[in-house]
Amino acid sequence: MRIAIIANGYPNKKEPQWGCFEKDQANALAKMGHEVSILFVDRRFRKYWRRIGITRIQEGNITVYGMFYLPLAWLRDKVSYRLHQKLVMNMYDKLFKTMVDIQGKPDVLYAHFQWNISYVSRLRKKYGIPLIGVEHWSGMTSETLPPLSIYQGNIAYSTADKILAVSKSLQSDIYRHFGKESTVVYDMLGQEFIASDTRTDKKTESFLSGGAFQFVAIGSLIYRKGFDVLIDAFAKSNLAKKKCRVVIIGDGPEKMKLIKQTEEFGLSDCVSLVGRKTKDEIISIMHDSHAFVLSSRAETFGVVCIEALSQGLPNIATICGGPEEFVNERNGLLVEPNDVDALSEAMCKMFENHNQYDKVAIANECINHFSPSVIAKQLSDIFEEVINNRE
Repeated sequence: MRIAIIANGYPNKKEPQWGCFEKDQANALAKMGHEVSILFVDRRFRKYWRRIGITRIQEGNITVYGMFYLPLAWLRDKVSYRLHQKLVMNMYDKLFKTMVDIQGKPDVLYAHFQWNISYVSRLRKKYGIPLIGVEHWSGMTSETLPPLSIYQGNIAYSTADKILAVSKSLQSDIYRHFGKESTVVYDMLGQEFIASDTRTDKKTESFLSGGAFQFVAIGSLIYRKGFDVLIDAFAKSNLAKKKCRVVIIGDGPEKMKLIKQTEEFGLSDCVSLVGRKTKDEIISIMHDSHAFVLSSRAETFGVVCIEALSQGLPNIATICGGPEEFVNERNGLLVEPNDVDALSEAMCKMFENHNQYDKVAIANECINHFSPSVIAKQLSDIFEEVINNRE
């Protein structure tokens, strides 16, 4: 099967997380024997130089087509969103034609996020190719959506042959905003997390010999991720007095505010904001940790939770739209968002009882549900079903 994935971008040395979810899925589908291409129009405003025009690279079994002409994200605020929509659609038309001229038509278009689904909607009719869209935009959790999102969502969800959602809660959000049904296909683990050893003995021995008990948290340092709640909860727990520490991986606009918060609590020595890390670095930090904490106010799934579970780390997670679908009594604890007392109590409970969790069983259960091969098989079956129904 020839699959054209419409992505936000593609990882590079400067931005290794840009389009990493799309790349992980592309690799998993290619490993199943499919011919996979990735297409993206770079619309972002960035201060570093980017090559003008269309680029084409071959990475393993994946062909990547990228386009950059100008930062359309900046232009979007200067023109009507309808004109902006038309400009991006025309760019995708040109990029797609380049791909077709080189390697022929794909059997299916697979677009990530409502805006990308809307941008390639007319390619479905022009080339007679079925369009499947997958939604994992966190903004969908909001009570109301901005006009542009409503406009693009109406185009996307009314045009696509099938819509996928990465969690049941997001499935409900799509229906709530647009009245459209969708099928749940969960996010997948990156291959790096499948190949890794949980190394549970190393952590236990370190703690028993007097080492620190370490909680790890990962995410962009933004309000929605609730790191302020995590720091409040850790301060209230008094676990710092019991040789506990918190490592927060990520960067973002709230960094200085969070650093100031740790200083006010006198926690600078036991709460570390270590910035962005590569996947290999994240895995290494997980191997030195005893539990994972997700304190988000809202999520569409929570990939970082399953990444931690794959390494045998029990989770403490908020019921924020995603984690509650796979965090349970066997692998962790659930609390309500924005509840400092509940999160503090959960951290204390985890500290006292972490040895009661079967770390190997946690890792195996996670991998059995979210490995690339499992999710790629689900996607392949859906693609074939849509193609056959269209024919």
